[in-house]
Amino acid sequence: MNRYIKKKIYIEESKHDKFVELKTESGIFSSMKDVFMAAASLGFNKGGYERINSKRDIFDKDVFDEHDISLLYAIAIAHKEDFKIETDPLVLVEEYANTGIDELYVLVNNGADGLVNIVEEVLIKFS
Repeated sequence: MNRYIKKKIYIEESKHDKFVELKTESGIFSSMKDVFMAAASLGFNKGGYERINSKRDIFDKDVFDEHDISLLYAIAIAHKEDFKIETDPLVLVEEYANTGIDELYVLVNNGADGLVNIVEEVLIKFS
């Protein structure tokens, strides 16, 4: 499946600073991939995806492990039931991350403990 995923992962240029800040300053996320995956998941759960107009690559696909790839495909399949395995899921997942990064940024920076905010969001949504 990995062969169908493009080489570079893109985000909106204007949102790059949020990705960088969440990775380096908050201490919650240890890599850009972690921020991307959390933002994509939040974007998907919020039901919003925004087209990326001004692209900036943030990492290569090689950082994804098989669990990450499975989640990427799960998001794409959940979005569109007739999703074909030959279709690159990252285009859609990047758009979900483009939406989700704003929500993630607010959760992490709203109050004293961003991790608690994220956990509460997950518990409220899925319990």
